[in-house]
Amino acid sequence: MNRLEIINRIKDISTEDRISFSIGSEKAYNRFDRENRNQFSQGDILTDISYMLYSYIACAIFFKAQGSEKAEKGYSFFDSEWENLIRRQEKDIFDNSKVVKDNAMRTLSAFLFSKEEVKLDRLMAKFSPLCLLKEIEKTPKKSRKIVHQFDKSKEVIFNQTLLFLRSLHHSFLSRNDIKAEEIHPDFQDLSSGFFSYKDEELLFPTWQNAFTLESFRKVSLSSLMNLSDSFPVSNIKKLSIIYLAKDIVATAEL
Repeated sequence: MNRLEIINRIKDISTEDRISFSIGSEKAYNRFDRENRNQFSQGDILTDISYMLYSYIACAIFFKAQGSEKAEKGYSFFDSEWENLIRRQEKDIFDNSKVVKDNAMRTLSAFLFSKEEVKLDRLMAKFSPLCLLKEIEKTPKKSRKIVHQFDKSKEVIFNQTLLFLRSLHHSFLSRNDIKAEEIHPDFQDLSSGFFSYKDEELLFPTWQNAFTLESFRKVSLSSLMNLSDSFPVSNIKKLSIIYLAKDIVATAEL
């Protein structure tokens, strides 16, 4: 199956009976809102940064759980992504962003390879400045506003990131059949949060509160458009949306 076929199959999902719901290994009943009152929305700066931070930490957790060989490869993907991010800066927000990046990489190394206990608050503190840079890169004209909001709202960002991570664990990673080595992130953009499982299930986490059939299609299509070109989709048989604000997974067979 190619990307265009997946898009067409998503568009063909016209009824809710095509979608199943689960929380971990437990099946859940249809929880789509009966009214379309929670509209599909654009993220704000804090939510965008929280989601990127969640995505980076989730990838680090995946790599650590997959063993040293895959952790080494994951470390290289992080290094490449953050090095390219630093190079693309038109203006160095931190005066010395390379130091910020090196600090993040040292923390990642300790988390992946050492016996040292590296807690989530340390990962968030070291990874979040790179998320700030990525957010500024999207809208450089708003850099002052973004930096100001980031500086005064770190606690909000960190709390939201923790909620997203707990939701990922509760709604997906707690499944009885999960094998860490079968989780494959989008290696070309670790901040996207996208990943596949066994190369057969494509998973798109979302912070969207809109919980309707229409939002399922919109999240699926917009996420698919943002998936890296190199991400393998030929064996995908089903697509799942992880609703991080709802602690539930909605899945459609393709």
